[in-house]
Amino acid sequence: MSGIKAQSYVPLINETRLSVTPRIEIKAYPVSLKQIRLLESPFKMAMEADKNWLMSLEPDRFLHRFHENAGFEPKAPIYGGWENTSQSGFCFGHYLSAMSMLYGATGDTKVLEKIEYCIAELKKCQDARGGYVDAIPGSDQLWDDVLAGKIHIDGTGWLNTIWVPWYNLHKLWAGLTDIYLYTGNETAKDIVINQTNWACKKFEPLTDEQWQQMLHCETGGMNDALYNVYAITGDPKHLELARKFYHKAVLDPLSQQKDQLAGLHANTQIPKITGEARAYELLGEEKNRNIATYFWEIITKNRSYCIGGNSDHEHFGESGKLTLSNTSTETCNTYNMLKLTRHLFAWQPDAKYMDYYERALYNHILASQNPKTGMVVYYLPLAYNSTKRYSNKDNSFWCCVGTGFENHVKYAESIYSENENELWVNLFIPSVLNWDRKGMTITQQTSFPDTDKSEIIINTDTKKELTFHVRYPEWSTAGFKVKVNGKVQTLKTTPGSYVSIKRTWKNGDRIEVEMIKTLRKEMLLGDDHKAAYMNGPIVLAGETQPDARTVVFLEKDKNISTWIKPTNSSRTAFRSETGFPINLNMIPFYKKHDGNYAIYFDTFSPKEWDAVKEEFEKEEERLKELERLTLDYFRPNEQQQEVDHNFQGINVSKGEGALGRKWCDSNDGYFSFEMTVDPKVPAGLILTYWGSDGGGRKFDILVDDEVIASEELTAHIPNEFFDREYAVPHHLTKDKTKITVKLKANSGNKAGGIFFARMIKK
Repeated sequence: MSGIKAQSYVPLINETRLSVTPRIEIKAYPVSLKQIRLLESPFKMAMEADKNWLMSLEPDRFLHRFHENAGFEPKAPIYGGWENTSQSGFCFGHYLSAMSMLYGATGDTKVLEKIEYCIAELKKCQDARGGYVDAIPGSDQLWDDVLAGKIHIDGTGWLNTIWVPWYNLHKLWAGLTDIYLYTGNETAKDIVINQTNWACKKFEPLTDEQWQQMLHCETGGMNDALYNVYAITGDPKHLELARKFYHKAVLDPLSQQKDQLAGLHANTQIPKITGEARAYELLGEEKNRNIATYFWEIITKNRSYCIGGNSDHEHFGESGKLTLSNTSTETCNTYNMLKLTRHLFAWQPDAKYMDYYERALYNHILASQNPKTGMVVYYLPLAYNSTKRYSNKDNSFWCCVGTGFENHVKYAESIYSENENELWVNLFIPSVLNWDRKGMTITQQTSFPDTDKSEIIINTDTKKELTFHVRYPEWSTAGFKVKVNGKVQTLKTTPGSYVSIKRTWKNGDRIEVEMIKTLRKEMLLGDDHKAAYMNGPIVLAGETQPDARTVVFLEKDKNISTWIKPTNSSRTAFRSETGFPINLNMIPFYKKHDGNYAIYFDTFSPKEWDAVKEEFEKEEERLKELERLTLDYFRPNEQQQEVDHNFQGINVSKGEGALGRKWCDSNDGYFSFEMTVDPKVPAGLILTYWGSDGGGRKFDILVDDEVIASEELTAHIPNEFFDREYAVPHHLTKDKTKITVKLKANSGNKAGGIFFARMIKK
């Protein structure tokens, strides 16, 4: 079996199993996952926890609707969470990818047995349906409606009445391709080719306009998946289908280096860019490269938080301006950004790509899992007094559970890269590289980041002339030293580059790397008084108490080490000395699994603090009290929020208003959404309006079909947002945990628009 890697596939050196080879120069090929084994470290611990979870899952529960759609009796009850919605089957696709990677990373034959069972069952289902297979309820009718010209898109989330069907199918396409490329399973290859042939024939009648209309609904990485199928088959019709998933409204501006991402659902876009990167490798068209490189630059520089993640409430905000909430940094986004980064590094092995990769890997991906249970988070919030909210074993199955399956079994995939006579050491993770092509074994021994050192040991039967490129991290500004067999090397490079060592290597040679970590701060983009604190590449989390006041750092000195002091000998845990009103312990974020924390802190000089203290404390108390009283909140015109709150409506319009805030209203109709309540206490509903709205905006506000208020917007507060609170009679919430809020327009009027809804305790 070949040591191919996939998801998303980046070309390997001396590739033999694909029909289409790259038209561009690959300067740094990734090393196959199958050639690397992790040694003891937090990464191996995370992989083992993930493995235990994956191996405990039952394929037949994932296969429930695949069997049902094919006319077979399901063998086991369906899983909960998104698997028991119109998204059925999407997490199974991730499961296939994760299991194939787990097999590549471990060689465990028990993993392979489960994979082979899944593929055999899928083949039966595909044969029964004449070449197509899925688990989406009502998919046959959906696709027939699309062919009949019935294409209705609601936001980016719904194609007619089905929730993101192409996003769902992308996971299956990718999972089947991964299984073929990691295990050599020919049946998986046959299934994905049959699936692609079905799509080519089925959707051939659609016009370009209809395709572009359909692409407004989230499609995942369908272009990426189809380019990979084309690489396997070389079939022109597969290439043509891949090209049809080019979404002009998003990708054309990027190709012209125009940043028009504000307000867009973030993870709808990122996989499209990875697909364009794959297209560049196969087709050599500069437009595809420009899209990928420009997008990466504007996301990492202008839209990313200190942990390497991006988005708030799943959406991109204004360039250079970040906000904090309990739904910051969706984990799927970073999963996809790392896939894109791997492509860009292969084309041009610039250290900036692996500096970002390291940041995101430690501070977002590793930090997103509880290694005791293997459970993962959806969002990784960074605001004061945040917590990590983990999935459960059998009933979550969100998008970030699916990507989480994969994240923690493929840590080895970017530690090393290679070319004919070159090896890049990208990450300082304890591991063994079986470099079969060179007849060498490379062992990296390190406790980084708990230490500042890593040692690379070369084992080879014969002497070989090679160049080793060792990353000189951008954060290592206080000192970086490389020794070969004890001799210090003269460095001709600076932080944010690679140190290249060309020599004839013999058995037992050693490279020792020493990189000094120092404390530094990073400001929140767009806010001169909010900062995160880092120790080298590691983000520090302040350990907070749930009901404690916000801690402000009064910076007495620009030198952070004078007021954040180490509390252990390894200088990896710290305590602040200028916190107001108290000081905090600060530990690596990836080690903070339970309890409350803060990543970004308000920071002031003593003089600045004297000027703002009273106003700051009043606002903090108001927000803290509002948060304490909040039972639920709803943000309209956001895909996941609308799914979670069962948004419904007739004659609904949606858009984006002032400050990038999204809204919805209904013209002579209604819209409704579910909200969580406490059955024991009365509730209040707070709605946020735009003060310039008026003229024919009269509507009733109902809770479970009972009118609780009548409202009219009269443009009485121009160019400002304002909140209005409505009492919810206790008999409408008593003995309930959820209620339905409805805004119903008076005849000939509009209901809303609203920009935010909050349910509070009274």
